[in-house]
Amino acid sequence: MGHVGSLFNKLDELTALTRLQQKYKESSLMCFTETWLSDTTPDSVVALDGFKLVRADRGWKESGKRKGGGLADEYTSSPLPPLGRSDHNLVHLHPEYTPRVRRQPAQKKTVKLWTYEANERLRDCFETTDWDTLCSCHGDDINSLTHCITDYINFCVENTMPTKRVQCFANRKP
Repeated sequence: MGHVGSLFNKLDELTALTRLQQKYKESSLMCFTETWLSDTTPDSVVALDGFKLVRADRGWKESGKRKGGGLADEYTSSPLPPLGRSDHNLVHLHPEYTPRVRRQPAQKKTVKLWTYEANERLRDCFETTDWDTLCSCHGDDINSLTHCITDYINFCVENTMPTKRVQCFANRKP
């Protein structure tokens, strides 16, 4: 965030900073005031690679409404040197939030390894099963039959599929 007083003569330096310096490369947002841009300045002249340009030039009409909440609770700030020959320092705003991956510890889970060999063993288990004998004792009771078959399938999976302990982090998709 910075008060730059004419952005045109600082674009080369800003482009170099966003390519070469870590703080600038990792920035999610850059905000500049007093850029001396107008509605006659095309976006292509001031756009930076990797950033979406949002402008509010002097000709822009403000609604007069302010949204509540400030930056003080959400960010810490540290000074950066001025951009070009500007007489104002830049301000580096770093978010105060802790990413989910750091807030929640990794969980250890046991998962099945569905390998080709394990699938073949499971297929053999199902092919050698006498399904008529397994199903005949339940008659017309569909709930009992469903429960029996589900239990048998789980039994076969437990006996044929190897398992592995893995760490699951909060930011990883299931």
